[in-house]
Amino acid sequence: MEKIKHWQRCEAPICAGDPNSNFPKEVIWYPGEAVCVKSPSTHWQRVQRRLNRLLRKSLLKHLWTYYTVEMLEKRQLVRLGTRGRNPNSRL
Repeated sequence: MEKIKHWQRCEAPICAGDPNSNFPKEVIWYPGEAVCVKSPSTHWQRVQRRLNRLLRKSLLKHLWTYYTVEMLEKRQLVRLGTRGRNPNSRL
């Protein structure tokens, strides 16, 4: 029986275990979306969890902005005013 890999069943848009993903620039993540639970967690997974925590508490101001792994890796602090990129500017 073939063992199912983590990334084959992960519901997160950005999965830490996906070997085929070019996620640093191409895959985007919005606050409120699923976070990969692969362990040990990376810095960008922890930042995603912090952003989701602020969102659940209704403390995150910029709900409509998106993040890439590259952006999440650079982020050191997560605050109420933390802002990603505007999705309308990608056009």
